[in-house]
Amino acid sequence: MNNQKTALSYSQLIKIIYSLNELIDIKNREINSLIPGNLKPENNDILESLNQDPINTIDFSVRVRQVLQVAKIDTIGQLVNKTYSQMLLYRQFGKKSLQEVEFLLKNHGLKLRGENPFGSYRSMK
Repeated sequence: MNNQKTALSYSQLIKIIYSLNELIDIKNREINSLIPGNLKPENNDILESLNQDPINTIDFSVRVRQVLQVAKIDTIGQLVNKTYSQMLLYRQFGKKSLQEVEFLLKNHGLKLRGENPFGSYRSMK
């Protein structure tokens, strides 16, 4: 019986974390929209393109694609607006998945916000 309570508590905690993460994303978007000159005019086209480019244009592994799908991250723009710490909150998304995302985004001249808590990737095999 205790195992069921623990599993239920863990499940509830994950739902709370996901909800908080979504609220943080909404607030960050609101704050960024209020900052005048947050993006230079010439970068608006790039931002619009990233927000329209589907995530499947990058060759992520099945695990990473599944996590992104569950997290409702559908575009490259949505992904690059995430921080490393936010990505680590998703279930089944750990250090290796983070390194894969960092590596593949870097190949496209992109990156997640903030700093990787594990340091930069070494090499992808």
